[in-house]
Order: sequence, then structure tokens, then C-alpha cells
Amino acid sequence: PFADQIVFVEQFRVGVLSHGRRAWTLEPVGGIVPPGVDPSDVVRREAMEEAGCVMTALELIGSFFVSPGYSDDRVTLYCGCVRADSVAGTHGVCAEGEDTRVVVVDFKRASAELFSGRIDTTAAIIGIQWLTLNRARLRAEWDRSWNGDQWG
Repeated sequence: PFADQIVFVEQFRVGVLSHGRRAWTLEPVGGIVPPGVDPSDVVRREAMEEAGCVMTALELIGSFFVSPGYSDDRVTLYCGCVRADSVAGTHGVCAEGEDTRVVVVDFKRASAELFSGRIDTTAAIIGIQWLTLNRARLRAEWDRSWNGDQWG
């Protein structure tokens, strides 16, 4: 929130090749939530595995069905407070076939790139739209709540 940046992971998604574009998409970190596991625990673990991020705060955005006409997939989306200036490089768990590259994008640029073909995945779009509505509040709350020691 202090640098006004969003941390994405860029990863290969074969499904987008059929649309005539490059197969590397910008997405929030993500993972599958096993039955009985708190989704927020999965978010914190995946943020570290996929982007090397330690979250100092986490806020639930909401849950939604991806495409209820043919799938029962449900996404639970969070916004996490991280130090965007301290993350970079490639990450992922080899055993899970992950190869993710951290991409840090300024908020204004991310907002401008919605639906442009660069930021066009469901979770990224919903996340940025939610952040647009809640950005000022989060920046004020997280600025008051987190002192410099927790950013070390």
C-alpha cells in the first residue's frame, strides 16, 4: 500500500494460446484449498511459494463461482499487504510444476490495463476493481496499523 503497487505472478497458461496471444498471464497468487483448510492459510503459503511475499495483513474480498453453468469451481479472493519493493525473481514449487515470475505493477498502470489483454483474468480483474473501491481505506488502515518494525 505504501508504494501503491500490486504484486502479480506471471505464469504459462496453455488455454490462452487458442486466442492468438502469448500464453503468459498476470494473475494474483493462487492455489487449491483442501477440505477443512482455512483459505487464508493457503493464501499466505502460496504468496510465499509463488512470489516470495510475506503478508502482514490480509483482507477477504469475497467468494464467487467462476462459471456456474458448467463448473462448481469457486474462488475465494483476498487482498494482502506486502512489501512490493522486496519481491522479485522466479518462484514456485517444482513438484507442483510451478514456474512463476514476480511482476510488480503500479496501481494506476494495472487499472489502465484491465481488459487490455495483459491483465484479463477473472481474479485479477475482480481484485483490481475491488482495490479501486477500497484502496484509500486500506492505505489509511494499513498505514496506521503497521509500523516500520514489521516491514523489516
